[in-house]
Amino acid sequence: MWLAATLAVEEANTAGGYNGLPFKLVPVWSENPWGTGVRDLMQRAYNEGLWAIVGAPDGHSAHLAAQVVAKAQLTFISAVSTDRTTHTANVPWLFSCAPGDHLLAPPLADAIVAQAANGPFAVVSCTDHDSRMFVKELLTALEKRRTFPSIHVHFQPQDTDFTRQLQSLHEANPAAVALIAAPRPAAACLLALRHEGLTMQVVGDARMGQTPFAEQARGTTGAVTYPLLWDGPGTNEQAAAFAQSFRNRFGRDPDYTAGYTFDAVNILIAAIHRAGLNRTLIRDAVRELSPFSGVTGTMKWDATGQNEAGVRISTCTIISSKKNGGK
Repeated sequence: MWLAATLAVEEANTAGGYNGLPFKLVPVWSENPWGTGVRDLMQRAYNEGLWAIVGAPDGHSAHLAAQVVAKAQLTFISAVSTDRTTHTANVPWLFSCAPGDHLLAPPLADAIVAQAANGPFAVVSCTDHDSRMFVKELLTALEKRRTFPSIHVHFQPQDTDFTRQLQSLHEANPAAVALIAAPRPAAACLLALRHEGLTMQVVGDARMGQTPFAEQARGTTGAVTYPLLWDGPGTNEQAAAFAQSFRNRFGRDPDYTAGYTFDAVNILIAAIHRAGLNRTLIRDAVRELSPFSGVTGTMKWDATGQNEAGVRISTCTIISSKKNGGK
């Protein structure tokens, strides 16, 4: 996400910045979002003349940033979080580039129903915020299809021993498993599952499309299926140009978190060019720029400010034993 934001700002400044003034990224890093993270963001919002905020790697961070912008009256574009609950407070300063869990869960539910046609299925999920929110949407979608998991087991984000979960899967013998977790915990659990000799179908949430999952899960056998947020360079000409520039600049391929972050920064830059340096007018311009055509496709805000382009979301199969996921 940081690399993509950097690239967007570099390109904007090469094109002349804002009336000759360079755009600048002001980073706020924290391992503790509830503590130093929200405090530092609040201080920068009030003391450093910020015009907008972009980022939030997950729903947890997006919730905190939304609280800050509601008070500071700053536009906040959440680039990659799919947590729909961030928008339930109807904060008019908040926009989300990624479609919400309520749009991602139904196609995954359809995939589960298809893959579990010959037997029961299980849910294995992590206890982190984003996983809990997605599982809630997924179970709702499955209930509408009159399909229910035979078992649902949990694990902690820091777990490395999955003996209890694997024993439950052995006993249930499901035809498919929905593995819902952040990229690295999901990869660790998948590796343990395959090492145990369990060969059932595995489906996951959109976070399996992130680079850390592909890197850590490399070497496993079989395939995983998940909602595809971005088709990469094949999406459109803008995406192809962005992917090439990203590789040239950083020596690696971008994933969907890079694509959505690049679009988020460019939306803000376009809004500033349109509105000038006025926080309220920047917010209005971000809303008026919808639908916005970017490297991830066309984004269109719903009434709450979340991308509603759900019709583009589908499921795809990734062979995780190949480099970079091997679509």
